[in-house]
Amino acid sequence: MAIIALLLAAESATLSNEVAVSPAVKALARKYAPNVTAEFETELEALEKGGDASAAALLGELLMMPNRQGGPDFVRSCDHSEAAGRYPEGLQNLATCYFRGQGRSRDLGKARDLYHQAADQGYAQAACAYGNMLIAGQGGPIDIPRGLDLCRRAADAGIPDAQTDYGIYLLTGKYTARDPATARHYLSLAANQGQANAAFLLGQIYWNGDGVDKNVPDAALWWIRAYDGGRKDAPFLIGTAAMRIVVEGAQAKHEVPTVAIEQARKWLGIAAKEDPDAEKREKAKELLGLLDQLLGGGSKKGG
Repeated sequence: MAIIALLLAAESATLSNEVAVSPAVKALARKYAPNVTAEFETELEALEKGGDASAAALLGELLMMPNRQGGPDFVRSCDHSEAAGRYPEGLQNLATCYFRGQGRSRDLGKARDLYHQAADQGYAQAACAYGNMLIAGQGGPIDIPRGLDLCRRAADAGIPDAQTDYGIYLLTGKYTARDPATARHYLSLAANQGQANAAFLLGQIYWNGDGVDKNVPDAALWWIRAYDGGRKDAPFLIGTAAMRIVVEGAQAKHEVPTVAIEQARKWLGIAAKEDPDAEKREKAKELLGLLDQLLGGGSKKGG
């Protein structure tokens, strides 16, 4: 949550996610954290009208959050971000408006320029976003070495999204030498800060044994963390992992651990309702039916 970061914000000459925040905004953050209320937004808007750029930038960020009460308001978010002027977090948020085409018409050239401006001020949150655009050649020429360097520096500055992006580059070997061990390091740093995509990828790493001993329980634990962070496609993987244990036990006529049965039923049930892929939802239902058949067919249930 940005509010917590603001409580610790300070000016820095190095690549950092810290920005100078007014005492008034810090006081409001302490007053309302960790809750984001309509009253908080109203008080921030009053500070913005008084010329406080950090209030405008924070308001712009809060208004685009998916879990905001009443949902995101992208147009107002972009308006407040633009009102923050050269303030780096405002530039970052406005760049995101143009990159996603939410609240503003999509314009990759503008997004790239705004990310660049924020990164040049040392704002690490924008550095890897700009770096990704350099790597992909979005909104301007391709510059892979510089883009990778920006993402690495932002990752080393502790930005979870940058740690995830840089970890993906290392994991896939796209644009750089493949290095699963270092990829796992960065992805673990990100996942431990709540980055759901990083946790999801760690689950895949442990499931496949990619640069590490294969470990199904660890894979499932990372996928659970990914689901808790918003990855609705994780329950299917958790459920199928548990289901494998059930099927293997039934086929070998071994005692099937109760926990495996419970976990298979729980996560496949969630997947049947929530997975974004319709085919996966149907497959989850089929596996639930198979589970009932196996249990009804006399497979031994353990304690």
